[in-house]
Amino acid sequence: GNHTCHRHLGCNFASCMNDRSFITAMLDELEGKLCIDLNHVHVTGISAGALMAYQVALDLSHRIASIAPVAGSRILGYNFAPAHPVSVMDSHGLADIYIP
Repeated sequence: GNHTCHRHLGCNFASCMNDRSFITAMLDELEGKLCIDLNHVHVTGISAGALMAYQVALDLSHRIASIAPVAGSRILGYNFAPAHPVSVMDSHGLADIYIP
């Protein structure tokens, strides 16, 4: 198969998984089955999951209140502002030599 990353396919600097579609489908499913305060949807992840949290905040800012990424940061060139404000609590150690 074609493993080339393309933004229009949902790929981003973190992965070629379509995180936007996955999180959208998950939110739709949960909102349809559970009583959820839609003004307080929060996302967290560690390492690649942290990068996903940043991407989800960018792509789904109209549905996400905040993110709390751990050990993952945006890469230069992918630092865009979301369409709607999203609070961020970033947690990152100083000794990480892989994701500065």
